[in-house]
Amino acid sequence: MLITLLLSTSALAAPPTTESVIKLLNVTGSKAQVETMHVELEKYLAASIKDAAQQYRLSPSEEKKVASLIETMMEELRAEISWEKMSSLFVQVYAESFSQEEIDNLIAFYESPTGQMFVAKVPQVMQRSMALMQQRMKPTLQKIQAKVQRELQEVQSNP
Repeated sequence: MLITLLLSTSALAAPPTTESVIKLLNVTGSKAQVETMHVELEKYLAASIKDAAQQYRLSPSEEKKVASLIETMMEELRAEISWEKMSSLFVQVYAESFSQEEIDNLIAFYESPTGQMFVAKVPQVMQRSMALMQQRMKPTLQKIQAKVQRELQEVQSNP
């Protein structure tokens, strides 16, 4: 009886196939969601760097260097967190987190009209969420920048 229980429990929690996880990622529009996140993250980082740079009253040539630095950083970020590099991580995490039955149920939901409506609205939700997070984080980032400047001034004053 114990063997039957163990076998039935493991059968219920069968790990999902890679193909089913990829299907789920496709039907949920995960690639588009990641790309939207990249765009919003890039906007946020660029704005943060520009805000920090404005405090230093840069010359036009220095501003060009900062703009070039920002673009180089964004290219590195795009390459490192591209869908091509990240999708295998998503497959791994989903396979570790869900059973085959759960993946099948999620696929069924996301293929439904309600699931597709949800997928269609997620980019707007993410965009709006990132904008609100930026607004909320701005005062905190300013406090952190001020603290770092005070610390640097103190270090310079006390060699």
